[in-house]
Amino acid sequence: MLVLRRLGQALVTLAGAGVLVFAMLAATPGDPARRVLEARGVTEPRPPAVAAVRAELGLDDPLLVRFGSWAADAARGTSARPGGPAARCPTSSPTACPPPCG
Repeated sequence: MLVLRRLGQALVTLAGAGVLVFAMLAATPGDPARRVLEARGVTEPRPPAVAAVRAELGLDDPLLVRFGSWAADAARGTSARPGGPAARCPTSSPTACPPPCG
């Protein structure tokens, strides 16, 4: 019985931490699509390019849909970006992951 209670507490803690991390990421200042374009070398992104990146990253989706997608990716250990650093990590060896880009 103690093991089940501890497991339940761990799941609640994990869910709370996930909500907190996602909320902090969503509350960062600036437009993520603009930051992506700037990282790609576009100094003054035009609105159509920003809209395309927003659609590519799923930033046009409602907040709950984005959270569900983010949580599912985190649970699988994959990145939201195809070929991103987390996608290249072997699941058996998390210490072998490449450093984050950018």
